[in-house]
Amino acid sequence: MKKLFRMLIMAAVAVALAFGCDKAQADNGPIKEAIWAQADRIEYYFGDSSTPPDYHRSYSLTVTKAEARIVVDSYGTTLLDKTYKLKSGQFAKVVAELQKLGIRSKKKQEGTPCSGGTTESFYLYAGKEKLFNGYQDNCEERLSTMVVGTKAIPRVLGMVFPKTVDELVDSTRKH
Repeated sequence: MKKLFRMLIMAAVAVALAFGCDKAQADNGPIKEAIWAQADRIEYYFGDSSTPPDYHRSYSLTVTKAEARIVVDSYGTTLLDKTYKLKSGQFAKVVAELQKLGIRSKKKQEGTPCSGGTTESFYLYAGKEKLFNGYQDNCEERLSTMVVGTKAIPRVLGMVFPKTVDELVDSTRKH
């Protein structure tokens, strides 16, 4: 009886470890193929460093199977909010290109955030269910929960916009 009880406890712990955190982060490895296959919404946020308002540009990108949206702000003031319709197959191409980046989850280490650096957040959803939750602190790497090249994700997501993400962000600056 003790042996059975111990085996049940071990099985419960294994299940909790496998499903207790975001599905893609359970083993701190690359996002699994099954996660990519379920995804129907991709969200990305870039938090700019502490700079004067004329230069500060944070932005969010949201891509679904139907549309892509970019919102650019400077310290909470929205400077651009545009939504574009996607053509058939574009979402699948974006997912395929994101997979090639080899985005990996990693365990966050303890540390104190430094001031002034940029941050990136990346989420994959299936409906309302969050499949992946990644964060990259480009100033204090120890605080990051994903590994990917700086601004690699917006370069890929930019495939569905009429201009590059950098061009859309730059269009909000006074010239």
